Amino acid sequence: MPGSAFFSNWNFKTGDLCTFNGVTCNSNNTKVTKLYLGGYPGLTGRLDPFYLNMTSITELAVIPGTIDGTLPESLSSLTSLTLLSITGNLFRGEIPASIGNLRNLKTLDLSCNRLTGSIPWQIGGLPALTRLALSGNLLSGSVPVFLTQTLITVDLTANNLTGGLPVNAFPPSIQYLSLPRNQLSGSVYQILSRLNKLKYLDLGINQFTGGIPASIFSLPSITSLRLDRNIFSGELPSTVGQVNINVVDLSYNGFSGGIPPGFSVVTSLSVNNNQLTGEVPSEFLDRVLSSHIKLLDLRHNLLRSSNNLSAVIPAEGAAWCWASNSSASPTCSPEDVDGKFEKRPTELCKVG
Repeated sequence: MPGSAFFSNWNFKTGDLCTFNGVTCNSNNTKVTKLYLGGYPGLTGRLDPFYLNMTSITELAVIPGTIDGTLPESLSSLTSLTLLSITGNLFRGEIPASIGNLRNLKTLDLSCNRLTGSIPWQIGGLPALTRLALSGNLLSGSVPVFLTQTLITVDLTANNLTGGLPVNAFPPSIQYLSLPRNQLSGSVYQILSRLNKLKYLDLGINQFTGGIPASIFSLPSITSLRLDRNIFSGELPSTVGQVNINVVDLSYNGFSGGIPPGFSVVTSLSVNNNQLTGEVPSEFLDRVLSSHIKLLDLRHNLLRSSNNLSAVIPAEGAAWCWASNSSASPTCSPEDVDGKFEKRPTELCKVG
């Protein structure tokens, strides 16, 4: 695997394997335990089967580069692996179902390659798995059921996954769940009702429908909630109290009813392009003026303001949008507002 000076000291005739770049051995230097391959500007070529004969290794990582080919079935022989990270390369083809034989695996990261086919259901049964990252591939089919009760992170962002999510798709242990930029559909109400340890949730840019449980806004540890560009509907919960979430993005859906006062505590709130009605609570005016709200986007609803919110100049560092409501003149920078973004816009509003 050429492509850098990484292998400059790999000399099997004169060198000690345990001194090679990227190699870590056990305490008495009799077995290789960790193998981290690559360095700037990354490796090219194919993954040499030689590395897959080191059955004692517990960690195998391939640094981003331009290695291509398919993932070898012989990966399944590395049964001591707790970490398998092969990211940011050009691997193609399907994920070997035999990876399900790696019963000690805690971290599986195959993100940012060109992998195709479905996610093997065997991965969902890995008993020790805590982190799964398959984002930025070309994976299709449905999301499997993850049975392990140790799973904390699932990142399937930017694939071609379709269909609905099984009610028991994710265990209650999940803290980080990222599924945006797929073609997933159906209701997630019952699924979200079970996940009470969430810290980060992103379901944006899919085709999910129905309502969302009020409990999601009251989770004690959640810091980011992104449900934008779906087909969610129903009213926002008015009985949840203060919503102590840093980022809430509900834009480009079909939410109706009013904006609960408890949402004024959110630091970055995007509810634009819904069907919200009624008066904007006075709490929002106070938060905009004090710069406690860093982003407030209310565009393209049917809201009204009795406190002249449309004339407010936000404090320095705050941004807000109040265009195309029932009693306001445009205050936003021009943007495509038809909801057909290929990606989230990085800048929506004028900044004070």
